[in-house]
Amino acid sequence: EQQQLMDESGKMLESLRKEVFKLRSQNQQLKTDFDLLKDNNQRLMDANASAGASFAALNQHAKQLSKQNAALVQEVQNYKGQVHKLNILQVELKEELKLKNATYIAEVQSRLKYQKALEQIVGIVEKGRDHRVTERVLTIADEVEMDYMSDAGHELTPPSEEDDDEGETNVAGNESRGLLSYFFS
Repeated sequence: EQQQLMDESGKMLESLRKEVFKLRSQNQQLKTDFDLLKDNNQRLMDANASAGASFAALNQHAKQLSKQNAALVQEVQNYKGQVHKLNILQVELKEELKLKNATYIAEVQSRLKYQKALEQIVGIVEKGRDHRVTERVLTIADEVEMDYMSDAGHELTPPSEEDDDEGETNVAGNESRGLLSYFFS
């Protein structure tokens, strides 16, 4: 019976040794796994800290870009407003230019009609050769020309003595003057 007890104790001891060996192997494997997990955990913590710092820097940069973008959007809006105002001004100036051109053309046509009328008057006066009529026509022509220029707002002036042929005299013996003096010189 003692032998049997010894055999059983031997078997149990052998079984416990195997169990201890197995547990030691598992313990060693767990230590290795733990060391690996500890290293991985440290790398992850370092990466997390680096990512956190990177994220903070990127977040700050994003805020700066957002402010700059808002300023640029405002500036674009200001420029669009200026462009709109300039477009309106350009249209107004084009219209004003059209009106001034039309006015200028009308004034030129009026001036041409006036000059033709004066040429006809001069032709009639030259045929008559009456000095008093000639003097009176020249006086009236000068008055009309001055009134025309002052009413039209022109900065034109009647031809001066320098514009004439060295101060020639007209038929009535007076110094030449005005537009008609050309015809009577």
